Amino acid sequence: MERPSLSVAIFLVVLMLALALLPSNNIDQAQAAAAKAKRSGAPERILLPLVGRDGDKITLALQPHDLSLAGFANGSHHWYAYPGYEHVIRNSTTLPFGNTYRDLISGQANLPSLWSRPRFAP
Repeated sequence: MERPSLSVAIFLVVLMLALALLPSNNIDQAQAAAAKAKRSGAPERILLPLVGRDGDKITLALQPHDLSLAGFANGSHHWYAYPGYEHVIRNSTTLPFGNTYRDLISGQANLPSLWSRPRFAP
């Protein structure tokens, strides 16, 4: 059996963490955090580095006020932010989908490079 690619593993880790950490009113909190960042300068965030078995690396950026996932960095330290969270991770690439459950499930269609093999039905 072939091992899943690193990109698929990273996506699944981000998906599971996002689902576990998402508050019910994250849009209002994201707007409040953006306003606070404008007033106080650099936003606060918690960086959580994760290392896989083969040395694969990903870093998650969490907001300290609710532990919601703002974005992540891949192994080459390129940062990706969910729409509305660009203020938390400056100079990041904005993802083409949000961090709600519905966005994450349908968002995989926006990342065709993750699927090097045929997709399996859920």
